[in-house]
Amino acid sequence: MFSQGAIKKKRQLSEKVFFGGGFGMQFGSVNVVEVSPMVGYKPIENLYFGLKGTYQYYKRDIYNISTDIYGGSFFGLLSIFSNIAIYSEYEMLSLESSYFDFANMHTGKARFWEKSLLLGGGFVQPIGERSNMLLLVLWNLNDSPYSPYINPIIRITYLY
Repeated sequence: MFSQGAIKKKRQLSEKVFFGGGFGMQFGSVNVVEVSPMVGYKPIENLYFGLKGTYQYYKRDIYNISTDIYGGSFFGLLSIFSNIAIYSEYEMLSLESSYFDFANMHTGKARFWEKSLLLGGGFVQPIGERSNMLLLVLWNLNDSPYSPYINPIIRITYLY
């Protein structure tokens, strides 16, 4: 017979699925308001995989332009210590050609897809039994002239 301590409790699907997201703002010569909901799967403790949607309202004062940016990504997060994590994300954003295609590579198209590989890490702060707040510092390894980001990228994200 097994003792109570030797029997591992099988985790339910509801304990493996998580939700979360982020809300971001940037103000200055470039103004951005971002909403990014996410859903994912936690196969083992401290390992997260998921999908994220992104919507950004983007306004650049110097050129007097404003546009909508939207897209999605998939990501992975590994908490390597109790509060330190490494993070990777592959993101695709739909950008408006008239505002972001400076080299005219996408002529005749109203929008084009910009792909980015974001890598970095940060701190994990538990805020409940299942909830965490992440403070991430990321680098866009595809830092092309079309990218709406400037390295480093700082994000605060919540997982529930």
